[in-house]
Amino acid sequence: LTVNGGTIVPDGAGYSTDVNITTGPNLMTVVASDQSGNVTTRTATVTLEQTLPTITITSPADGSITRQEMTTVTGDFVEDNYYRVMVNYTLATRNGNSFTADVPLNEETNTLTATITDKAYNEAFEEITIIRDSTPPTLVVSSPIDYEVTDATSIDIEGSTTDIRFHELTINGTVVPVSNSQFVHPVSLDFGSNLIQVEATDTVGNVNSLELNVTRDPGSPILTITTPTPNLLVGNSNVLVQGTAHDANLDTLTINGQTATVTNHAFAETVTLAEGPATISVVATDETTNITTAAVQVVVDTTPPVVTVSAPTDGEVVN
Repeated sequence: LTVNGGTIVPDGAGYSTDVNITTGPNLMTVVASDQSGNVTTRTATVTLEQTLPTITITSPADGSITRQEMTTVTGDFVEDNYYRVMVNYTLATRNGNSFTADVPLNEETNTLTATITDKAYNEAFEEITIIRDSTPPTLVVSSPIDYEVTDATSIDIEGSTTDIRFHELTINGTVVPVSNSQFVHPVSLDFGSNLIQVEATDTVGNVNSLELNVTRDPGSPILTITTPTPNLLVGNSNVLVQGTAHDANLDTLTINGQTATVTNHAFAETVTLAEGPATISVVATDETTNITTAAVQVVVDTTPPVVTVSAPTDGEVVN
C-alpha cells in the first residue's frame, strides 16, 4: 500500500499516515496491490486554504440611527472557497461577492457582526454599532385645556417637550422655538371652533402630536322671559318663570339667585315671591363670563278682599 509514493503497512482495522501538503490543491493518490499483482488506485484532492477571507459591511453606516425594528445589512467579501456569511444569528443571502441579511434590532444600542466562514473554517468578521430609537418625544400642553372657550382674539399655547434626539416643534405647521424643553406660542383665533395641532419630532422621524379644540365666543347669551308678563297681578306667592336662553357655550342660568336648568335652550322654574310688588331677575352666563340679565315686574296679592255688611244687621226681622 502506498500513499503518494510512500509505503505504509495497514493493520487489520485500516491504515493512516501523514502527508505533507502545500497551499492550494493537493492530489492524494492511494495505490493498493496484492501478491497476485492486482492493483487498485484511488485519488482525492485536498486544498490547503490558509488565507483568511475579508469582509466589509457597506450598509448601514457605523453609528447610524433608525426607528425601524429591522435593518438590512449589506456588504462585500473576498473568498474563493465561500461557505457562509452570518450577521449576528441571521444567515445572509449571497449574490456574487456580496451579501444581504435582514436583522432584528433591540431598542437603543445594537452591535451587528458580519462573519464570513470559508470551507476550511477560516473566519473573518466586521462589526458595527447602530442605534434603534422608536420612542417619540414627550409632549405636554399645559395651557389651554381641550375644548376651552374664550372671548380673546388669540391664545398662548404653552407646554413642554423632551427627547435626547429632539428635532423640532410645530404648532399649526409653524416651527416654534423650544428653550429648556419649554415652549410658548400665540395662536390667532377665529370666531367659533378652532383646531390647534401641536407636533414634536425627533431626528429619527418619530412623531408625537396633540390636537386641541378652542372656541372663541365673544358674544353674550340671548335671554328672553316669556312668563310671567310684565306687571302681571298674581294671587299666588309661587310663580312659574319660563323663557329661553341661547348661547353655544352657556354655563349657568339663575332666577333670583336660584340655579335653573336649561334644556334645548328653554327653562321653566318656580320661584317664591313676597307679597306686593316683586322683581323677577334672570341672569345667563356663558363660559367666557359674558353675562345677560333680564327682569320682569309682577305684583303678588294673596290677601282676600274685606267685606262689611252695614245693613241689615245679622238676625234682624223685617215685614
